[in-house]
Amino acid sequence: YPDIDYGRIAELLHAGGHPILAWWYGLGSARPSVSSADNPVQSHAPSATGAALDLNFEPEIDAAIDEGIATAERHQFDAAREAFLRALALDPGRPGTLSNLCALEVQAGDLATAKAYCERALVRSPDFADAHYNLGLVFAAEGRANEALASYAEALRIKPEHAEARLNFGVLLAQRGQFNEALEQLREAVRLQPDLAEAQV
Repeated sequence: YPDIDYGRIAELLHAGGHPILAWWYGLGSARPSVSSADNPVQSHAPSATGAALDLNFEPEIDAAIDEGIATAERHQFDAAREAFLRALALDPGRPGTLSNLCALEVQAGDLATAKAYCERALVRSPDFADAHYNLGLVFAAEGRANEALASYAEALRIKPEHAEARLNFGVLLAQRGQFNEALEQLREAVRLQPDLAEAQV
């Protein structure tokens, strides 16, 4: 995020008893949300293309998604993109795959393409929390704090236990000087996912 006082956030987190999370925020990074192939709510959201999906493709789609996630975690963005696009070609309307591509392009720094994938995911599945969250990361990276807050808030309305959305929501509140509200959100994020800091280092 541009123009965020990460030092101040770290101080708040230390004061709140979360030194590891405070240390991580010194890195000044945010992690996109990727939908794993074994999560039926996220990556197996139904196609909205109007055509029935040939179920014979399901194992191939799952394998491509798993490959994309594994390679993305190793920062092999070209290989991850190829895998996700292979899955998308088999089911062009799958919101989870579109959101995964959004997350990948956020990490790769192609914000325009990331935004387009997130918007496509949300056209097909308006209540898809990960897509709202990843779109919030796009807005935040563009310096559009109001839109980012709105996207995080929508992700949390749909899925209150979305720890990463709550975490980044808190960061933007801190940026605005709403430190009490920010700390409340950050504490809740850690409560929901105690290993959140370590997982994102």
